[in-house]
Amino acid sequence: CNNLYGASLVESLSYGGFEWISADVTLDWIQSIPQDSSEGYIFEVDLKYPEELRDLHNYYPLAPEKMDIKFEDLSEFSKAVLNGMKYTPSTKLVPNLKDKKNYITYYKILQFYLKHGLKLEKVHKILKFQQKPWLKKYIVFNTEQRKNSKSAFEKDFFKLMNNSVYGKTMENIRNRVDVQLVNDEKKAQKLVAAPTFKRFIIFDNELVEVERVKKCLTLDKPIYVGFVILELRKLIMYNFHYNVMKKEYGDKAELLFTDTDSLTYEVETEDIYKDMSRHMDIYDTSDYPRDHFLFSESNKKKIGCFKDELHSKPIYEFIGLRP
Repeated sequence: CNNLYGASLVESLSYGGFEWISADVTLDWIQSIPQDSSEGYIFEVDLKYPEELRDLHNYYPLAPEKMDIKFEDLSEFSKAVLNGMKYTPSTKLVPNLKDKKNYITYYKILQFYLKHGLKLEKVHKILKFQQKPWLKKYIVFNTEQRKNSKSAFEKDFFKLMNNSVYGKTMENIRNRVDVQLVNDEKKAQKLVAAPTFKRFIIFDNELVEVERVKKCLTLDKPIYVGFVILELRKLIMYNFHYNVMKKEYGDKAELLFTDTDSLTYEVETEDIYKDMSRHMDIYDTSDYPRDHFLFSESNKKKIGCFKDELHSKPIYEFIGLRP
């Protein structure tokens, strides 16, 4: 997906007017909230994953969660692959088919989950806020500059100018430290003796770095914006999988693996390029050979469009290995 984060950043984002509202709402009310509403909502809900969706959603489950993966959570296949080797539990963001308890989500993607079969069991909390596409002009400007770039440096620069905005909205400042370079022994001893002392690094006999925990932290990053961006990012990817690929091919499109902004499929069809020609509004084929019948620059670098990473060259074999 072209500039996936940029595609989320041009949408309506939270900016103020936060207030808790009554959680006593109906399913119809949730589903009726306009996509272009000036008021946004973050929900804390319980969702049920119906048994009948397990096969359909097996390759790309909805509503991923951060989970501690224990040995007993592994599939029989994964256990067999381990073949007796030591397993170290880890925390991962996991798409799974389990029911969701106290799941926090943005209203647009909640509507998607409900439309695609998840059942709303309970609404715990609702946070209401004002939203508008206040970053759109900036993101579109950088995207156009990147589109017209003449060098790899320029392309990377304008891409970073977009992505760094998202990074700042989710920046974790809890691990920040105060750092001082000291060349005076008495001052170094005083800093080391302070209750905020964390560690020191000796560079040479006359210079030492002293790190101290910050006495005071100001949590001033707009995490509420970053959260909505992440939710919109998931929505873009889910929409392509379920409303484009599965709608077009059904069981004949098998998802092999996915990364943050990419999906790799095995597709059974007579002519996939002919199929793509029916959906040229969502594809960027500007990297295709100019003599290819799908070549077009109309969506060149257009944010939110999907492109073929191999530029029309078919993949003959796929092997999935852990990096």
